[in-house]
Amino acid sequence: MVRNRNSPIGNRIRELRKDAGSTVKELSEKTGLSASALSNYEYGFREPDSKAMAALERFFHVSGEYLHGEIDRDLFLRNQEAADQGLDLLAYTFSSFKEQLLIAAQTTQRAATNAVETMLQSVIFTMMRYDAAPEKIEQYELLVRFFSRLTDDGKAEMLKRLKEYLIVDEQKKQASE
Repeated sequence: MVRNRNSPIGNRIRELRKDAGSTVKELSEKTGLSASALSNYEYGFREPDSKAMAALERFFHVSGEYLHGEIDRDLFLRNQEAADQGLDLLAYTFSSFKEQLLIAAQTTQRAATNAVETMLQSVIFTMMRYDAAPEKIEQYELLVRFFSRLTDDGKAEMLKRLKEYLIVDEQKKQASE
């Protein structure tokens, strides 16, 4: 086996493990990856497969691009801090949403939860489909911001046009089958 001393991924795994105060054995127990595989990754003899990458990303709360050395550590930490703040704000927003939802009429509760669930599923699907391409995800934000600024008549007109589009789209699908 040829050792790659300059393996960015091996160096990052070792660095993260040491920062966490873990031994290879402890990391093995916590991730479900074998200690020998982890040692091979750290010493540059092997690179993790997709399953091992996912386990390491989840355990260390980092992205694959960070593990691969494609992003600078300081930049990653700054971006991570901003992401953590965004998640904190999102948690607060969901908490406020829940408080308002609990005092709303049941029909409003169902409609609101269905709308939020659909939007989140769409964003998650886009993240998976486009490998979290920011420009694709930003389209949802722009659409929601645009829609929220419309007057009630503007919203009604936009929804009317969207429903027409969905009908035409469904007819095209049926015609092609």
